Amino acid sequence: MWQKTVDRISELKALDRNFTVYGAPHHKYAFNPPVSPNRITAYEEQIGVGLPTQLRAFYLEVGDGGAGPDSGILPLESITPYKPEQLWKGCDHPDYNDGVDDFAYESFLTGLISIMDRYYNHESCIVTKGDTPGQLIAVSGLFIMIEADSLIDEYNSWLDNQLKLFSWIQQLILAENNIYEIAQVMYRERDIVPENALTFAASVLNFPFPYYPNALEARSWIYDEQGKIKDFEIDSAVHQMFDAKLKQYVAENR
Repeated sequence: MWQKTVDRISELKALDRNFTVYGAPHHKYAFNPPVSPNRITAYEEQIGVGLPTQLRAFYLEVGDGGAGPDSGILPLESITPYKPEQLWKGCDHPDYNDGVDDFAYESFLTGLISIMDRYYNHESCIVTKGDTPGQLIAVSGLFIMIEADSLIDEYNSWLDNQLKLFSWIQQLILAENNIYEIAQVMYRERDIVPENALTFAASVLNFPFPYYPNALEARSWIYDEQGKIKDFEIDSAVHQMFDAKLKQYVAENR
């Protein structure tokens, strides 16, 4: 069930060598050892309901938490059940829209298990019981919405976006031999600011690139009338290091 997704995560790891994708420094595209069937069964007995099929398979076949969107799936012992044995009420239920304080929302949630901590302090919850078991729900206080039809769908959406970005950067590297030109294209076509362009390019090149203030001469950035960066300079030493890595990478990968 999960093998194709796991293979695609390995592809992303091979492109993002420095773990620049949000959450990657935490999970490093790796997984903890799988959970035993007995431990899964014991947990299901504890919460009074079976885990959704895809989540159960993840713990049994892939690992006890690990790589995934943002910080990835939490270990079994770290997930949070919200009355999972009861029916999920749906995103439009009046309980979520009657002025209840955001900090009290947990007492109203049913039929869910929180399995991923996400950016902007929201959590991804999976439906355990109701009309849509296995559906992923984004919860941030009383802001509740459908996130994905299934856990694997959410993984594939994340992988589609990241693999598309890093494959594109790889193609730029293979086509250009100048880091300045690569950074220009990344900003012009994808709105990736120069410091991020260098960070992503370094990751594809497997080139450790610790940030330091003089890497980009920010004071020499030129902006247009809309406030977008029109031009910039890269520190000469950094430029030379990148160009040497570019030539090496192109020679090894063409």
